[in-house]
Amino acid sequence: MTWNHVIMAYAGDFNPQLWRSLCSLIFYAIVEMHHSERVLRQFGMMQNIPDQPDTRDMSLHKITRSNRTGTDWVLQHIHYITRWKRRYDTVIQMQLISNKRNTDRRYWEWYHNITRHFVSSSIDRCVESGYQPGDALVLQIMTEQVNTLEALYRSTPVDIGGYRQLVA
Repeated sequence: MTWNHVIMAYAGDFNPQLWRSLCSLIFYAIVEMHHSERVLRQFGMMQNIPDQPDTRDMSLHKITRSNRTGTDWVLQHIHYITRWKRRYDTVIQMQLISNKRNTDRRYWEWYHNITRHFVSSSIDRCVESGYQPGDALVLQIMTEQVNTLEALYRSTPVDIGGYRQLVA
């Protein structure tokens, strides 16, 4: 699915190159990284296998403004302000595709190996959210086993030693 119709509804007269820029988005003391290289298919472009997520900027999520009334946020975030000023230097230029089948087969192999294929309460208990490297076959086998155990648990009418309260 491409998001051009959604983007156009909100973007107004903004330069569309900004949508594909690798830059920092700044709102006063709040900074968030814009990683358009990870969602190129949403822009109708050929998607490569992205690099491992850069976690260096995760410290931004821990910043709080409480008890920091004297903080000069321009100095605090000068690195990110500089990245924003260079936003047009980091616009991604990739081949446009007409449909998802035009995407490289290696991308789809990678995608299926790191993506959760099932969304359910049993999966949520087994797999943490986020990037999940590993073998898709192992994940599928584990999922089937957990689902089998869950079905067995739900079909057992007897409460053995308060077990139902622990797992419900």
